[in-house]
Amino acid sequence: MKQSQRKFWSVVLAVMLLVSMFTMLSASAASATITSGASTHEGQLLYGDTDLNGIVQIKDATLIQEHLAKMLKLSGNSLLTGNVNLSTVTSKSDGLDIKDVTIIQEYLAKMSYGSSPIGTWFAIATQPVTQPATQPTVAPTKTPTAAPTTLPTIAPTVAPTTVATTTVYFKDSLGWVGTASAAIYAYNSSTQQSIQMTAVNSIVWSAGIPSSWTTIDFYRCDPSVAFSTATAWNSWTSTGAMGTNNKFTITSDTAGTWGVYDSSTDIPLTGTTTLYFDNTVANWTGVYLFSFSGTQTVYPFTQIGTTGIWTADVPTAK
Repeated sequence: MKQSQRKFWSVVLAVMLLVSMFTMLSASAASATITSGASTHEGQLLYGDTDLNGIVQIKDATLIQEHLAKMLKLSGNSLLTGNVNLSTVTSKSDGLDIKDVTIIQEYLAKMSYGSSPIGTWFAIATQPVTQPATQPTVAPTKTPTAAPTTLPTIAPTVAPTTVATTTVYFKDSLGWVGTASAAIYAYNSSTQQSIQMTAVNSIVWSAGIPSSWTTIDFYRCDPSVAFSTATAWNSWTSTGAMGTNNKFTITSDTAGTWGVYDSSTDIPLTGTTTLYFDNTVANWTGVYLFSFSGTQTVYPFTQIGTTGIWTADVPTAK
């Protein structure tokens, strides 16, 4: 039964389509473009009414078929009413396709045509067909071409003062200067400038002094008191011009000589030295060597046999 009904409606649709095509071809032979027309509803359009005559007919589906086949060109309100499938309008598609033809045919045959608004009226201004998105007309903000303002760097007009220096050395050849952690100072009596020297080893101290100093005094002071208020334990003044020399070697607690520093030889010696004492004349019952290097050290001598010569081994110092 259902199969017979389908065949019947197929024949009806085919006949209606042929009649519509014959009518339209004869009526529009003079023009290939369909444009907007009037509607029986003032200011409104009817979905499915492609020819804009106020009713939905089979020729409305035919016009869409011919539009798709490029036999004619629909425009204006005909594109709005023919888009019963509510397809999206883009820059490449006017929204019409074969689905619109099918929906109109199903509507006329009173078959199910889904959720299409075919057969309903709509206002032109509020019809729901999606229009293509338009690009903004305002140009994007451009990055400024002007370079940022940079304040010039002003170089100092006065060059920093650089004082040329010379390294001077103070050497203890007596073996007691460094005891009690004494502080050794190089001093310029003309400018009254003092510079504390740094120990190179146990018998040599050094300091960088201005090259303009030609004569230097040396002071041995209490390390716990500032030089300006300290009382010198020992001093070596009137040392004379150092010339091309850079090392002052003390020979007593007030005097010394200038020479040239040599890092390979100006070092403390280790080991012992044998001393001899002739006791023949004095004929002491005992012979002793007393060393005063901050603290007193006693070195006893030993008699060699029954002779008057006595001997002792003492630490070597340079």
